[in-house]
Amino acid sequence: MEKAKELLEKGVKPSLWYALEKDPKLASELISRMFEEVLAVIVKVDQDLSSKIAELTENLSDLSKRTDEINAQLSGKIAELTENVNNLSKRADEMNIQLSSKITELSENVNEINMQLSKRIAELTENLSDLSKRTDEINAQLSSKIAELTENLNNLSKRTDEINAQLSSKIAELTENVNRLSKTVNGLASTVGRLDRRYAKLRETELRQDLRDLCFKRGLEVDRGFIIRGKPEVDAVITGRKVVALVEIAMRGGSKDIRQLLRASEAYEEIYKVRPRLFLLCVEEPDELTIRRAEEKGVIVTMRPGEIARELEKAESE
Repeated sequence: MEKAKELLEKGVKPSLWYALEKDPKLASELISRMFEEVLAVIVKVDQDLSSKIAELTENLSDLSKRTDEINAQLSGKIAELTENVNNLSKRADEMNIQLSSKITELSENVNEINMQLSKRIAELTENLSDLSKRTDEINAQLSSKIAELTENLNNLSKRTDEINAQLSSKIAELTENVNRLSKTVNGLASTVGRLDRRYAKLRETELRQDLRDLCFKRGLEVDRGFIIRGKPEVDAVITGRKVVALVEIAMRGGSKDIRQLLRASEAYEEIYKVRPRLFLLCVEEPDELTIRRAEEKGVIVTMRPGEIARELEKAESE
């Protein structure tokens, strides 16, 4: 329609006015063309409208079918919900009846319990009265017994004071005897300690002499363990043509003796530029810890002077 209108306004109308004034035949042809164009537009519009109406009619039909389906589904759901509501209503009525029956039953039970409680309370009240009377009797008996016990306790206290006085005297006497005995024991312990030290010294001297004799037979020289002024000492220094050994002699040996050997070894090596072999000669068997620590530091632990002499003789012959 817009195209036909545009054609009339811009093309046909000016030409038509011109033709009517100048050439009627041309005007007639223009009018015929105009009607043909308008008729073609009307036909085209009619076809478009028919197509649109058919499409809308089909969509409306589909929409109607979908609406019918939804209405059918909703009707089914509404019927189902209505049935469920009716069932719930019936169930609620049944529950109300059951609850009413239960409430009635509970009410009867509560009344029965109240009656039983009232009866029990009356019995307990009577028993409490009897118990109160019995308590008064017991209090009277306890008061008499407490008075008797208090008197006995006073007598016992006096007796205890007498016994404490006797015990104090006896304890003072025993303390004096124990002090005298303690002084005697301390004196004996000091004497035993001196004897032990002398015994240990004698055994160490004996081992040193055995070591000296055994080394001398193998051409080894045993000297005092003095290295140089201000440095740690050991009990003996053994020298040969190829080897030097430092020996520390101890009763059982321990970490202190191992440290003494190690410090003396460092001093000897620093002064004489020779690393000595290290031996710990024990009078009694040392513990496992001492032996393990000595082995870790390269110190040989032994109770036999001959073992030291043989080790050094072997080193001399290598």
